[in-house]
Amino acid sequence: MKRFIFVASSILFLSTSLFSCSNKDSNVFYDFDIQVIGEGNVTGTKPGKYELGTEITLTCSTIQNSNYEFDGFYKDDTLIFSGLTYTFTLVDDTYLTARFVEKEDDDSELDDINNIVTNDIYSHTFKKGELSNSGGSTGNINGLIWNYDSMTYAGFDNGDRGFQIGSAKNPQLEPRTISTDLPKGVYVTGFSVVLCNASQGSANYSIKIGNYTESNDFSVSTPTSYSKKDLKLTGESFSLSLKSYEKAIYLTSIEIEFYVPDGLDFDVSTDENGGTDEPSNPDTEKPETNYKPISVEEYYKDIDINDSSLNLMNNLNAKLNSQFTGISYGDAREILCYTDQIVGDSKHLYSLLDGDKLNAEWDEGATWNREHVWPKSLLNVSSVNNRDINIATDLMNLRASCSNANSAHGNKYYGEKGQANAFYPNITSGLSGTHSYSGDHRGDVARICFYMATMYKDKISLSDNPSGSLQNGYLSALLKWNKDDPVDEFEIQRNNRIYEYQGNRNPFVDLYDNNVADKIFG
Repeated sequence: MKRFIFVASSILFLSTSLFSCSNKDSNVFYDFDIQVIGEGNVTGTKPGKYELGTEITLTCSTIQNSNYEFDGFYKDDTLIFSGLTYTFTLVDDTYLTARFVEKEDDDSELDDINNIVTNDIYSHTFKKGELSNSGGSTGNINGLIWNYDSMTYAGFDNGDRGFQIGSAKNPQLEPRTISTDLPKGVYVTGFSVVLCNASQGSANYSIKIGNYTESNDFSVSTPTSYSKKDLKLTGESFSLSLKSYEKAIYLTSIEIEFYVPDGLDFDVSTDENGGTDEPSNPDTEKPETNYKPISVEEYYKDIDINDSSLNLMNNLNAKLNSQFTGISYGDAREILCYTDQIVGDSKHLYSLLDGDKLNAEWDEGATWNREHVWPKSLLNVSSVNNRDINIATDLMNLRASCSNANSAHGNKYYGEKGQANAFYPNITSGLSGTHSYSGDHRGDVARICFYMATMYKDKISLSDNPSGSLQNGYLSALLKWNKDDPVDEFEIQRNNRIYEYQGNRNPFVDLYDNNVADKIFG
């Protein structure tokens, strides 16, 4: 029996433990130890003394070309977990053993192994909804059921790369495995996995079939096939483990070539069209609305456009507030997937500030955020929860925006390049990841700011000398941008769709040709 034990500096660990105890006399600490029996490796939390409630994570892996396989985690000779990765919370002194046992001889080998050739192919391109953050099992997909671990994020890319695992904010740093069972007697004669990274990201894949292990790092931003041919591998499972060093990983597809001996009932197939179709984002269903569409003329029938600037501001304020249904910050996630769609493309959203094409699907903020055009800190709101309905959740002021672009804006005032504490809203370079950098966003920003200053005129204002937490600007730049970047089809569509939920409209979009912005703010 071979024993592989973590090696640590007892002096360093002891000093650390004593230091911790001396500063936290009231805290409770417990011993943790892990030993290895057989030939194998364990990585993760190192043996030592840890505070009550510490999360311990251990991951086992076999040694390439070794005849040992992982049997499970044991405590006092009792099997407590059979998976490769075990996570638990420390509540008492815990001493574990990771057991690796010798494999039994495989009696199913053919008399002449050199005669093994491919006679069946499995292939699948992973699609939305097949994997989730929590882990589990898929249904039968082309003859195989895939079991998979929980993930930091499981989402859906725009079709260019595939299924997203982890994100830039929460990369999948610990290995996570997707695996399937194979009947005894089946030979794997080849495989191909198509993978890539988010731009400037890097990751590792590991494939295990019986005693065979293939492990490599990869850093490619376009889908790339990693494959082996002319294999003769026996084993009762095929597994793919993925971990990220940084940013997201994308799994496009898995293909496996088999030899299935006569008399063995095992049928697999490929996706329709050979599994070559890339996944595409489905059409986004329209969330249930509150109001029926209304024409611009009908909505403003009682507004005198030629009234004085003060009266026009007051009358528009009354109109915007007379029929208004507040939307919660949580509900805005789904509604933005409809209101911010690219004209003529229901599968994608138009990203404010950089013009990216975003999936019309909320992915927990992994790729896009609900950008507050008028920053919430300048609305005197420090934070917004999904259940909140207030000035910071007004749909007019929320735009789908690439998470990196959102961060670039922060809470700066809007202004020309070079103005103090100013943010120029056309981001054309400098962000990590892949971006289209298209469109002019200056007029969009200006007209949303005009709406906010009118809708909430007794709370916030626009100024050419902005200060404090209730002002935004620079007003002269916003007035200029309003003219330089006129209303377009996207703004008109978005304005109409927001009305269906909130019951009010943006007059600076609807009445653009009447120079309402100059009449009120000029």
